[in-house]
Amino acid sequence: MKRLTIKPEAADDIREAFDYYEDKRPGLGSEFVGALDATLDTIQRLPLAYAQVRQNARRAPLNRFPYLVIYTVEDDEIFVHACIHGKRDPRQWQRRL
Repeated sequence: MKRLTIKPEAADDIREAFDYYEDKRPGLGSEFVGALDATLDTIQRLPLAYAQVRQNARRAPLNRFPYLVIYTVEDDEIFVHACIHGKRDPRQWQRRL
């Protein structure tokens, strides 16, 4: 299995989403993280399963939450570049590649 690395910008995205959902309802932020963990697990097991969207970047949707994990697969490692709301401007994550 390939090693998964979450880039600092993606970690910021995740914290921001967690805080947003936790403010909406206590515990919802944890549910978001659970959905994210499930998606990251699938990415790690099947890194080429999701659609390629730009250069070698792929996009994996979260279940139940309107967020996308943007990642690249390089040699023996997977890099998560962003975890963004699906309605956000794609240029927000494209410049991170």
